Amino acid sequence: MYDQKQLKDLQENLTKMTPKNVGYINKAFEEIKNTSQAKVWQILTEHALEQLDFETSEKALIKQKNYSGLHMIKRVQIIDDSNI
Repeated sequence: MYDQKQLKDLQENLTKMTPKNVGYINKAFEEIKNTSQAKVWQILTEHALEQLDFETSEKALIKQKNYSGLHMIKRVQIIDDSNI
């Protein structure tokens, strides 16, 4: 189980992530993949979406059993509108 400090550290580390070091999000996923704590997965989902990393977002949403969020990701991926 993650305590408050670990959650804060995770969020801070993910916030520092830029497109140049996007591999960090995959590393973070590997480190937390065995936890069932919803807040950890929520933090990862939000940061993956900010980076438009839909694959990681989908995995994190599945871990949360957030199927409506997963459906939203699928719909966003099929949008083909250059005006957005």
